[in-house]
Amino acid sequence: MSDKTPVRQRPAAVPRVGRPSLGADQHGALLDIALQIFARDGFDGAVVSDIAKQAGIGQPLVHYHFGSKENLWRATIAHAFGGLERILETMSFAVEDLEPTPALKLLTRTFIHFASQHPNHAAIIMAESRSQEPRFTWLVNTYLAPLHRLADELIARAVAAGEIRPIPAVHLTTILVGATVLYFGGRPIIERLYGVDLADAATAESFPDAMIDVFFKGIELPKPPVRGDDA
Repeated sequence: MSDKTPVRQRPAAVPRVGRPSLGADQHGALLDIALQIFARDGFDGAVVSDIAKQAGIGQPLVHYHFGSKENLWRATIAHAFGGLERILETMSFAVEDLEPTPALKLLTRTFIHFASQHPNHAAIIMAESRSQEPRFTWLVNTYLAPLHRLADELIARAVAAGEIRPIPAVHLTTILVGATVLYFGGRPIIERLYGVDLADAATAESFPDAMIDVFFKGIELPKPPVRGDDA
């Protein structure tokens, strides 16, 4: 064998082209569209290919980043309710320095404002409540329970302080949250019945005023007279 026999060279490696990544804006836009479709069609009715198409993204890329439809749903919920989670974390500290009834009014107004900005959140809650799947339990425990716990705690404090009537928190918190969810989650119904535009800022902002006025007038107790007032 000749020493001059040419050595066979390995072919140059062809660089592997990875899947394109989702930018922050593209990722957020995808989850916003997913929220609309999950809220409208429910988990079972939502189609990943439709979500991808409306977002202008290939379906394989959605599966690549999220792995499954349920993972996409959970990412959508985290994206949607993350704002409420942050609000409640802040509120839990802010209300410590307030009397319980003013603190409850602040929580009510804050939650109503959040719900007015995110009507699809209520729709997706209602859609999942009908399914009673483990997704619903996760949604309730992760994002709704903290809201109810804080409201329940403030109600208990207000009752103990003699500021409001001793009505069980299960009734009062449910009235506050339920009325808000129905008002903004049922936006098409309200707009059809009353001919109003709930997207109008003045209309949306008048609701918390009405809620606080009517609700708290029904539960607040008269303040005891300050000693010396009857002198």
